[in-house]
Amino acid sequence: MMNHSTPSRTTHLLRLLPPGVRDIFGDEAARLTLVHRAAEETFWRWGYAPVVLPTFEYYDVLARGFDEQASGKMHRFIDAQGNLLALRPDLTVPVARLVASRLVQEPPPVRLAYVAPVFRYVEPRAGQQREFREIWQAGVECVGVNNADADAEIIALHVATLQAMGVPRFQLNLGHMGFVHGVFDALDKQPPNLAAIRRAIDRKNRHILAEELDRAGVRGAARAALEALPTLWGQGDVLERAAALAPTPRARSAIERLQQIVARLEAYGVRDFVTIDLGEVRGMHYYTGITFETFAPHSGYPIAGGGRYDNLLALYGYDAPAVGFAVFTQRVLDVLEAENAAPDVPRPDALMVACGHAECLADLQRRRAAGQRIELDLSSRSPEGTRRKAAARGIGAVLVCGEWQEVAHGD
Repeated sequence: MMNHSTPSRTTHLLRLLPPGVRDIFGDEAARLTLVHRAAEETFWRWGYAPVVLPTFEYYDVLARGFDEQASGKMHRFIDAQGNLLALRPDLTVPVARLVASRLVQEPPPVRLAYVAPVFRYVEPRAGQQREFREIWQAGVECVGVNNADADAEIIALHVATLQAMGVPRFQLNLGHMGFVHGVFDALDKQPPNLAAIRRAIDRKNRHILAEELDRAGVRGAARAALEALPTLWGQGDVLERAAALAPTPRARSAIERLQQIVARLEAYGVRDFVTIDLGEVRGMHYYTGITFETFAPHSGYPIAGGGRYDNLLALYGYDAPAVGFAVFTQRVLDVLEAENAAPDVPRPDALMVACGHAECLADLQRRRAAGQRIELDLSSRSPEGTRRKAAARGIGAVLVCGEWQEVAHGD
């Protein structure tokens, strides 16, 4: 006999969301909101003004700020007028577009902050940590100033933001693309296996790196500096060793800048969170100065990243330096939960019996205006029923016709 039964309602609902997105609700949504609020309050105290940017823009305008690989991760669609649009895959590029088109007359620095989702196409990969196509970010951009003070402020603010979010343990790996570019500048010519050399440096594989340098015929000071790149990381004498190896003025200038930044981070009291990593070569075509990624236990991905990108705004007609960072807040929340450090979700101060008396509703409004968080029990007029609900939800009191009654645990 054929089964003519229809799919269950649950099965149907499970197909309502496409891959890479999900609903966030209940205590998880409340905790994510608290994490976002901590970031926003920190940004505000440091002088960064909030900005709200469009969720989608013209594809060609957005794509101008990205390389081909990043542009390929955009979610594109055509509107009713035939315009090719795209969801923003990043917030730095829209900020650059905004500053270049609307805020050119503002005296530098222009400090902007955001908490919003971005959208990237990610191929699902078996056996890897979950990765979503809708990604919440909290970040800042500082536009118009290129000096060690601005770089140090961004790093110190980044540390302060993670501390405000409650992240107990993390490490910020700080590099400088000027040093990497300066080392490659020392090469007589660009080797045909340059990509393989960069991969070996990025993976800190000294054996493969030596083989690739032999294949390219690299010798002298450039060879010594390139071979040392995978070892130039840590909190000790890294910058001193790098200064001795720097083969070009550009590389030496980068080390001097990092030394200035580190001195300021000492003054900010955040130096211990920072590890120097001069072998970071990802983002060479985007970042122009400092670059950093932040890692925490229990996360297979960076929980934040940032750096200096002095060439981006020129793509939108305004040649101005800039530096910033973004925190991946859902990854932060995953870390907090794994560390048993997730923010507590505050419960209402009281649950009020819906007795129907006008004077009781007036009293409820006065209490809310005074700052109390009180829920009206809309489904029951029984004090006993309201008390049981309050006890089950961990609410410490009920309000019965203006009388505040404490609820003991286990009532």
